[in-house]
Amino acid sequence: MMDMETKIKFRIDGNKIQNLDDFFGEISRQLFPDVIDWKYHFDGLDDMLSGGFGTPEEGCVLLWDHHQTSRFL
Repeated sequence: MMDMETKIKFRIDGNKIQNLDDFFGEISRQLFPDVIDWKYHFDGLDDMLSGGFGTPEEGCVLLWDHHQTSRFL
């Protein structure tokens, strides 16, 4: 199992996130550009971040830049 330092990192930009649809849209653009419809739900996101659903098998790390501007959640 890889530690967080060696996993592939993806960044989302909180400046582009004002609501839940924006959040899932930003996630899709950064992590899953080839996945057309993954139903936009947190269970699916958890599965993909854990690896093997179009993301690295060993999982990945999500970095949320400017998270304070998207505190709608």
